[in-house]
Amino acid sequence: MSEQPSTEQPSAAFHFDFDEIGWSGQSGGKAAPAEMVEQAKRLGARRKRIVRGEGGFYMNYSSLPADYHIAEHRHGHSELLMVIDGGATVHGAGPGGTDVVLDTGDSIVIEGGFYYSITCGSEGMNFATIRTSDSETKLT
Repeated sequence: MSEQPSTEQPSAAFHFDFDEIGWSGQSGGKAAPAEMVEQAKRLGARRKRIVRGEGGFYMNYSSLPADYHIAEHRHGHSELLMVIDGGATVHGAGPGGTDVVLDTGDSIVIEGGFYYSITCGSEGMNFATIRTSDSETKLT
């Protein structure tokens, strides 16, 4: 039996104006470790929580300074990370635990539960992360 396409109209559409969304106070989603939050504040990392569950998605836009390092950690759910500009090295995310270098326009999907760390390049990095859950962060 073939499945008929749905003729139902979506119940809602959501619009988010980037310029209208303020930078967050660096508090995490469900549970960002305090040491990560304090480091971010001290070193000038910033984040906007763009989508907060609408349509089943969560999206953050982050801006990290040059040479910024995010300690090894994992999230409870998979995430898609897309570099808007700048770049970074994702440590341990390649085949056999090799590093992956991301440049402007590159993307990487990191599965939930996978431990990794990130070091920004000399230009820093602006990037978006998209998840299907407001995922917690755990350090190693």
